[in-house]
Amino acid sequence: RDWTSRGGHLLLSLPAQPEGLRAVIDSFSEWLPLQFGDEPVIVREFSSLEAYSGRNVRVPFSERLSIPRMKFEHGVVLAGGRDDPLLVRVPYGLGSVTVLALDLTQPPPSKWKEV
Repeated sequence: RDWTSRGGHLLLSLPAQPEGLRAVIDSFSEWLPLQFGDEPVIVREFSSLEAYSGRNVRVPFSERLSIPRMKFEHGVVLAGGRDDPLLVRVPYGLGSVTVLALDLTQPPPSKWKEV
């Protein structure tokens, strides 16, 4: 927390499992300038994340995926729709926190050549 407020950049990848997600959310809830909705968001495509990567490589996924709904007052959606962000950067002191609503250790990100 102190490191981030002094200018550090924290990157969080949210676990896919509900119990792991709750543990991460609870450990950062007192200071993270981001809230999570009770109802998840269903994602069917990742074109905004693909565009953000700066490469023309598709995320290998053809199903629907449930991700946490992120809410914030200050910050920017780096990838995702206006109402369904996948990747968000929010300020914290002199630093920032970037949150990816996907688990980097699980498909589809773990199978994507760009991660």
